Amino acid sequence: MATRRPEAARQSGRWAAALRMELFAVAAAAASLFLLLVFLIFISVY
Repeated sequence: MATRRPEAARQSGRWAAALRMELFAVAAAAASLFLLLVFLIFISVY
């Protein structure tokens, strides 16, 4: 079977979208933790 069925293509597209959303969630969590760290350093200095 060289050609993929349309539902298989849809499944891979859904998987790519889910992976993209998961990567965005991880990046947002990392950015919020970084901002929290900067805020805590700022508070401890002043």
